[in-house]
Amino acid sequence: MKSLVIVMVLMISGALYAGTTTQGIEAYHKGDYKSALKLFKKACDAGDTTGCYNAAVMYENAKGVIFDYRKAGELYLKACKNGDATSCSNLGVLYEHGRFGSLQYLQAAKLYNKACNMGSNVGCYNLAVMYYKGRGVHRNYNEAKKLYDKVCDAGYGEACYYLGKIFEKGHGGILDKPLAKSIYKKACNMGYSDGCYRFRRLRDEGVK
Repeated sequence: MKSLVIVMVLMISGALYAGTTTQGIEAYHKGDYKSALKLFKKACDAGDTTGCYNAAVMYENAKGVIFDYRKAGELYLKACKNGDATSCSNLGVLYEHGRFGSLQYLQAAKLYNKACNMGSNVGCYNLAVMYYKGRGVHRNYNEAKKLYDKVCDAGYGEACYYLGKIFEKGHGGILDKPLAKSIYKKACNMGYSDGCYRFRRLRDEGVK
């Protein structure tokens, strides 16, 4: 199972310092990473959450700077505290991957939960994986199922695929291969190729 999803797309701000962030994005797309990072940090220091997020993405991906997970983490944390759900989820990924020196599943799960509650489908997906695997939380297939179902309904084919697997394998006490087949088909229709494979396999097995 793919355990993590991280968002690495630069965001445009709607805040007071949106002009500075927009200039930073323009510089970034021109390959002027040094100027972009300077502008993002300026916007961040002025209170623009999006500037903090974009600067964090640059530190995490070594765009114009060397890899610096701790700096990225500090910036994600600042943006997360200011209400940016994507930053909360991305920070959780850093903790889950052990980017700060050790694997910290509990902290990651807390951040995914926060992001999910703030409306982040990526945060909900990551939290579902934690429940499925029992990382940072007690393994709970029913909770994983609820979260995968939510994200599947939001149009994430990968979440549909893993929701289908729960029903196919009977995790959580509910074995329902016909339902799994229909969910795999949904994942397939969303462009998730593994869903197509599982759908065809169940069909060939005679599952109606």
